[in-house]
This record gives sequence, C-alpha cells and structure tokens, in this order.
Amino acid sequence: MGLLKRFFNQTRKPEGVLGALMLRGMNSGHGELADWGFNHLPMIR
Repeated sequence: MGLLKRFFNQTRKPEGVLGALMLRGMNSGHGELADWGFNHLPMIR
C-alpha cells in the first residue's frame, strides 16, 4: 500500500505517526468552522 493511501486511511481510525499528522491537519483545517458553529449555539450551563 502506498504512503498516500495509508495516510488517507488514517481518517477512519487514526493511529501512529501518520494518524497524528492526520489529526493535526484535521484540527487546523476544521478549527475555524468549528469556532464559527460554536459561536452560533446558545450557552449551556
């Protein structure tokens, strides 16, 4: 299995070094959208 395919397989169940890289990329890539969404939800106490 090629490196690129192994990297993209990490989206399902991230593990190891490639999984850590995938998670870091997902967190930085989706962070702005998540912040925007949370700003539109009511505060829950």
